[in-house]
Amino acid sequence: MKDGEKKDRPDFRAGFRKMAADSLSRKNAGEIEKKKVLLHAFGAAGMVGWLVVTPLALFTIAGIWLEKKFPARFSWTLTFIVVGVCVGCFLAWRWIDRARQK
Repeated sequence: MKDGEKKDRPDFRAGFRKMAADSLSRKNAGEIEKKKVLLHAFGAAGMVGWLVVTPLALFTIAGIWLEKKFPARFSWTLTFIVVGVCVGCFLAWRWIDRARQK
């Protein structure tokens, strides 16, 4: 092969390098996006957890206080735990619904 013929041929290596670099940059951008989605998911799970735990704890404390102040044949604490879970689940459902609409 002569030098003149070699210059006329397209440089496939340069095109391949560009394709590889573009692919790598897309892959890195995708990994960054996956990390953002994962962090968002952890944040949402934490928020939902707090929305359930906070009313549960408050209603449990209220139930314990009511049992000390007004003894009854039924358990105020267990009753308020159920109410706290229901309120917490409702708040979490409402938060998830609003987040999904955005």
